[in-house]
Amino acid sequence: MHELNEQLSDKEHRMHDLNALVKRLEAEKQELQAAIEEADSALEQGDTKLQQALADQTELKAETEHRLAERESEFETTRHGFTVVIVSFVHAGFLQLLVLVYSVEY
Repeated sequence: MHELNEQLSDKEHRMHDLNALVKRLEAEKQELQAAIEEADSALEQGDTKLQQALADQTELKAETEHRLAERESEFETTRHGFTVVIVSFVHAGFLQLLVLVYSVEY
């Protein structure tokens, strides 16, 4: 009988240890699940920030290209205007030279 009581006591002690182990493992499982959820949330936030940054970069690139095209157009317009003025000056100078040459000859 004493041996049966010892076996029963050992089994109760093992059962208590196993219950404690199960509770500890369940607590660890919950901690790990919470950590995974937190990591997933952080990953989603990071992804959202990345997508916003890429959208901002695309918008900034489009704005920059548009402004550059405007500046190039303004430059071409100014260059054309200067060309017209220079051609006008050349023609005016040539006409003045012709007038001078004809006035001297006649």
